[in-house]
Amino acid sequence: MTMAMRSLWTRLLPGCWLCLAGLASAEVVPDLPPPDNIDLQLAFENATGRYGEAKSSGIRQTTLSTRYRKGNWLLGLDAPWLQIQDRAPDADHPRAEGVGDVVLRLTRTLRDLDTRGPGIDITTKVKTRTGNAGLGLGSGATDVSLQIDGTQLLSRSTLLFGHIGKRETGDLPGRKPFKDPWYAEAGFQTRWANQHDAGVYHSVRGRIGALGPLREWTAFAGTRVDAMRFQVYLSHGVSRASADWAAGMIGRYRF
Repeated sequence: MTMAMRSLWTRLLPGCWLCLAGLASAEVVPDLPPPDNIDLQLAFENATGRYGEAKSSGIRQTTLSTRYRKGNWLLGLDAPWLQIQDRAPDADHPRAEGVGDVVLRLTRTLRDLDTRGPGIDITTKVKTRTGNAGLGLGSGATDVSLQIDGTQLLSRSTLLFGHIGKRETGDLPGRKPFKDPWYAEAGFQTRWANQHDAGVYHSVRGRIGALGPLREWTAFAGTRVDAMRFQVYLSHGVSRASADWAAGMIGRYRF
């Protein structure tokens, strides 16, 4: 991997984990398992973007996630496997592959969604530094986030959802400190035939480093078959910190 590419991922990875690890590892709309149930989820995502560089680069991510709910508490873990392709013509090692930064999350439900009012959760996320930062597979630092999630029924078949949060970004030794940004997401989902759904949402995140703020639009569709749920999505970035395009699929089994 070239020194330029290492510099790119040093700037990129601290800012892209909200979209890569967050998007691929979790279902779009909060869908908590019933108490004492476990969700096992596998997600695949392929993203391409220039991230302020002349040549585009690709990231393929496979994420294994699990979630366990006990009462109003939810514990989750997202373990990504990354494949990074450096498309620069002078790349010494055009590919890097390995475990990325594992994300741990703890959610507390403050109010369940019902016809009388919104659903409200509060979530703490910790992005560890398990990925090899020298190969561009991790950011090399630990990030901590705190966010509030909300859902609101518009009708029996239409749901509004979103969250807002603050992130403390881990700094790298000998480098300029990163900013600690606010981030948010808002969208809607509609369901039909009691098993199919589709929707759109918009994600924003404040500036962290050289690449500036993040802005993305995502469309998704899903279906449920007994204890299984399948989802596909397509995302388009409208800022330098975002992937130009990302597409993925998610499969979940609840037991």
